[in-house]
Formats: sequence, C-alpha cells, structure tokens
Amino acid sequence: MRLGIDFGTTRTVVAVSDRGNYPLVSFRDDRGTWIEWFPSRIAAADGELAFGHHADALRGLAGAWHLTSIKRMLAHSPPDEPIDIPGIGAVGLLELLSRYSAALAAELRSDATNVAIGKREKIEAMISVPANANSNQRFITLEAFKSAGFEVIGMLNEPSAAGVEYAHRFVKNPDAPRQKEYIAVYDLGGGTFDAAAIRIAGMRHEIVSSEGVERLGGDDFDQILFDMVLAGVGGIDLGPGVIADLADEIRERKESLNPNTRKLLVDVTAAGTGRDDVVIPVGDFYDRCAPLVERTIGCLERVLERLPEGEEVDGALPRSVATIYLVGGSTTFPLVSRVLRERYGRRVQRSPYPHGAVAIGLAVASNPDEPYFVRETLTRHFGVFREADAGSRVVFDPIFVKDSALERDGEPLHAERRYRPAHNIGHYRFVECASVSESGDPDFGVTPWDAIVFPFEPQLQGKRGLARMAVERRDPDTTDTIVERYSCDANGIVTVTLRAEDSRYEKVFRLAGTLGG
Repeated sequence: MRLGIDFGTTRTVVAVSDRGNYPLVSFRDDRGTWIEWFPSRIAAADGELAFGHHADALRGLAGAWHLTSIKRMLAHSPPDEPIDIPGIGAVGLLELLSRYSAALAAELRSDATNVAIGKREKIEAMISVPANANSNQRFITLEAFKSAGFEVIGMLNEPSAAGVEYAHRFVKNPDAPRQKEYIAVYDLGGGTFDAAAIRIAGMRHEIVSSEGVERLGGDDFDQILFDMVLAGVGGIDLGPGVIADLADEIRERKESLNPNTRKLLVDVTAAGTGRDDVVIPVGDFYDRCAPLVERTIGCLERVLERLPEGEEVDGALPRSVATIYLVGGSTTFPLVSRVLRERYGRRVQRSPYPHGAVAIGLAVASNPDEPYFVRETLTRHFGVFREADAGSRVVFDPIFVKDSALERDGEPLHAERRYRPAHNIGHYRFVECASVSESGDPDFGVTPWDAIVFPFEPQLQGKRGLARMAVERRDPDTTDTIVERYSCDANGIVTVTLRAEDSRYEKVFRLAGTLGG
C-alpha cells in the first residue's frame, strides 16, 4: 500500500493512494473517537513509553512525562542527542523518533484505522519535511521512517506536496497552457510556517523559492491565549494535570473561533480558583497574535519578490500568480484569513482539507499513474567558514546556494574545492542558514554542524584527540593537496568528503558523525 505521511508538530496526517482516490486515514483513539490524524506526541509513565493516542491519553496524569513536539527538536539536535526520560533513562533522538514511527506503522496495521493493511504487507511512503528544514532534520526524519519498516519512496517539502494537491484538485487539464503559471503556498501548521512559490507547467512543478520559520504556528497562538487566561485568574501556579486540562480547553476555544466571534468564554474551573470562566476579548487576542501573522507575511513577501522580473503587478500580487493557497490546520484561524485577504484580495484560497492537503499531495505524488514531476530547490544556504588574507580575517564560503535546483539532469548537486593547506590540522565549521547578509555572512536561521577536524599531515592521520592538538602553520608548498567534495541529494541532505590526495586518506561526514573512511 502507498501512503502520503505528513509528520506534523502536533499531528501526523496520513493519506492513502488508492486507484486515483486519496482519502485520509482515520484513527480510533483511546476513547473510541475517530479522528483524521495520529498525535505527534510521546509520553512515558510507570517506566513505559507511549506514542500517539496512547500518549495523548496520559495528559494530566500525575507523574507522566510528555514530549509534545519532537519535530521542533529535530531542527537543532543531532541524531544521537540524548533525551532524558524519567523512569526510562536516556534515549537518542533518532531512536525515539524511530519508535514513534514504528508505533504509527503498528497502528496502521491494526483494526484501529479505516484502512486494511496486512501484517506483512509492504508500506510504501512518501514523507514530508518543512521547506526550511536543515539536512539534520531531513536525515533524522528519513532514517526514522526507514528503520520503522516504511519503504520510503520519496521526500517532498511540505509546500511542494501542497502544490501537487492543488494541481490535482483544481487544475483539471494539467497539460493545457495556463495564463497564470505560479501559485504561492502559505503553509501554517501547529509549529512551523513555510511559504513557497511554485511554477506549474503541465505535470511539472518547479519550486522557484521558499522561506520558512522553524518555530511559528498554532501552538504559539495557543500559548498567547493561555497566558491571557492565566493572567485572568491571577497568574497562579498550576499543577501539570490542571495545565493539560486548561490547554485542551484553550485549544478547543481557539479552534471554535469564527469571523463573527467577539468574545471567548474559557472554562477555568479546573484551576480551582473559585471562578467558572474567564472572558477574553477576541480583539485583544488578535492584537497579540498579529505580530506572528506579520512574520509569516514577511516570509511570503520575500518569496514573491523572487519571482522572475518583468511581471506586471495587480495590487499586491504579480499577475502571473493564480492564487495564494492556504494549507495547514492553523490557516483556519480567522485572523490569518482576514490579514491575507486584506492584503491580497480575492486571490486567496484555502484548501478544502487544510490539515490534510500535504498528506493528500504526498499520496498523489506517490502514485505512478499521476506522473507529477516536482523539481525541488535547496531551501537553505550551505557553506564553511575559512581564513582569508593570510589568516587576518574569516569569510563564509557558500558551497551550495539557496534556491539552487536540487537535481540537474537527474544528478544531485556537486561542488569541489582544492587547495594546499597552510596548517597541520583543519578545523571545519560548516553551517546551514536561511539567509546571508549583504556582506555575505550567515545572519538568520543559522544551524552549525558538529565540529569536524581533519588531519592534513600523514603522521596525524588516524590519530585520536586531533581537536585538542595545537594548530601549527605550514608552508603550503610542502603540504599535501586537500580535496573537498560536496554532494547534496534530492532530499536536501549534504554529504562532505575530505581527502588528502597524495596519501589517499579520506573521511566522509554527514550531519553529526563520520560515515566512513
């Protein structure tokens, strides 16, 4: 069976590819309720780990440990980052996500869903990552699903998958010429935001540009409302069980908002203050959320600015843009639609299934009978800091530049650097970043790799403790030629190979560790 799996911050949504139909998978939770997602939640109690619905059922239980958003951790933690879990001990981040993915696979094979997957039936999956995800996050996500038994047939950025869902749903004849060749995807989920401009030419989708914010989504709107409610009851200290109950109440009240709502009545009896409810003026709530929405608009504007020059402008949108397509569960928040429509008018359109659009697009893309070709671009800059001017200053050398096509004629991105070093040991500081300043330095969304040390001299090769050895100057005329080879695959994962030419000594690096050599 082929599936599209959108692993989200708060919920994982799965769609099935079934002979041209792409229904969402419904899961039965511990209360017997059917819902169209599997919670992205991990918990522990009495020395046992719980995942998804079982973890959700432990909310409010005294002594239970909860990890509410493992996805947010992926952006800044290496695969072996230990997570200390009370009663269990340290579990590596990759192992923890692998066990979550295995629990999802077991749930899909059980009778607690609306699909029938045999115990031994192969599960092929197209999975997604945020457009702004660094290679660490991509690697951990890919490896976790593979180790859980999924046969991963591809990975797409979330806005790219949403673009496929849009074309499948609204472009009735994908081979017909189109006057408006671009769409802009606005993807606001529970914990991340992505924007992308996509060129649709027949069955070909080319990502022109993308931007994202790693930590901005519906969870942040919930936290603002939570703080307002807490201030309304006097800012008292609450136990974990009360916090969980109040958080559920607040999320439900927020999700019940409609454009005509003027006041929110939040039940706070669980707080034990003697008050039954707190009234929150919706206008005040929106005022506090407005700066977050404006941040998303800023990302979208930067994406639109990168469309090819010469486009005539109609209001705030280039004429060639068919629509701003809203996906992600948090786009149902009335403030988001209001701000976007005030700025862009009627060319704002929400997916009929905002929380499921990415999963549906993934399922469509997994179907060989729907020959969509999605050409992804690199969503972050990747480079290394180097000495310049005989060591008098440090500069950033961009190896791969954001918005470069990830594949050229079916081949991954490649780059190479050759030089004779002026030191005995090389300390490499590789970083990924969302943007660079005018002076060429990383200035936003910077993610450093672990420190990488490589011996330039043959007598140091294979020795331990290089990072603690003194770095000494050498005459470049006497040193071995060093070759740096870089490869960025179709999933946006970067591999670095360092090689000393004369001695043929090399090491391969990806993310947090050595792969070989």
